[in-house]
Amino acid sequence: MKKKSLVVTMASVAAIAAIGIGSTFAYFTSQDEATNAFTLGDIEIELTEDNWDEDNGVNILPMQTIAKDPAVTNTGSNDAYIFLKVIIPQAEVQLEGQDEASVQDLFTFEANDGWTLISSENGEYVYAYDNVVAAGESTDTLFDEVQLVNLIEDDYAEVIESLDIDVLAYGVQTVSFDSAEEAWEATFAE
Repeated sequence: MKKKSLVVTMASVAAIAAIGIGSTFAYFTSQDEATNAFTLGDIEIELTEDNWDEDNGVNILPMQTIAKDPAVTNTGSNDAYIFLKVIIPQAEVQLEGQDEASVQDLFTFEANDGWTLISSENGEYVYAYDNVVAAGESTDTLFDEVQLVNLIEDDYAEVIESLDIDVLAYGVQTVSFDSAEEAWEATFAE
């Protein structure tokens, strides 16, 4: 009987040990989960001309200089390459000192340092800002003034309807591009 009791005791100890080991294994397993939130960055820009006054563009005369100073602020959350396209009106006119009429830009301007001309065709000029513009930062002005060319008085009537200067601003993310010119070509060039 002693032997039977010993076997029952040993079996009981083995069962308790198996339950203890099984419980221990439960403590050695684990599970976890991670959720990562992603938000998209954005490119948003604002074109400003602090010194432009519409009244200064009324009844202008040949060779008159008018304050016009386009600049761009990066209001988005990502760094951006910034571009300005200036569309100068053109007409077939005769300028003072020329013998005959030809198609001319009706206004001239001088680009400031910090901008590079990357495209020029038929009165459309595209400039790239030389530096990457960080979120919240602004470019320098592309130019500070424009000047009406020295038209011969007989040509005034032809150009009166076409004196709008359009300035368009563009922004492109810096990621994926090595330069502003590459970003322009990939994104906006026709």
